[in-house]
Amino acid sequence: MISGPTERVNALPALTPVTCKEATLADANLYMELDQVKRCTKCGETKPIDLFGIQRGTRRAQCNPCRTLQADSWAKRNPERVRATRREWVAKNRERVRAYPRKTWAELTPEQRARKTARSKVLHLKRTFGITPEDWQHMYEAQGGVCALCRVPGRVGKHGKLQVDHCHETGRIRGLLCGPCNVALGIFGDTVSALERVLRYMKGEDHV
Repeated sequence: MISGPTERVNALPALTPVTCKEATLADANLYMELDQVKRCTKCGETKPIDLFGIQRGTRRAQCNPCRTLQADSWAKRNPERVRATRREWVAKNRERVRAYPRKTWAELTPEQRARKTARSKVLHLKRTFGITPEDWQHMYEAQGGVCALCRVPGRVGKHGKLQVDHCHETGRIRGLLCGPCNVALGIFGDTVSALERVLRYMKGEDHV
């Protein structure tokens, strides 16, 4: 059992550093290992030694939580570089990716299903319409929470929410529609001329 400073120093294993700098780093790391704590140079807090990763045989200067925050911040500022790196890694490790165990929908917990559904909705809005959930919410509030055509309260789409309506030729987003109205536009070809014929027919002006 190590009881005093002399015993603590004697307990240190013999070091064989190449330079004085390496000797200083090695001594510091060994003393930190004995104390089981280390001070992070980023947040300034003294934390358990296990929260500091090892690089080239020595403990990192920053704790793992600080390094994670720093990496997340960089990733948000450089999304294209992150995606390019991921695509490159997947391309080089296709067999490894295919070997990953994947859970079926039945094997997911309710929390995992909720996260997967929410993530899918976000990706659908971004990939299909180029908008975010915040953009959808802004349109929803601007329309008073009802369909832009029929204005019937409570009438929604098949997923319980109003659907994004857009021009299939230009991609321009026109608004949010309920399921029946969105389907109706599709039935009439999503064209102004077809809807004008419907209007004339209802007025009794065109029966041909």
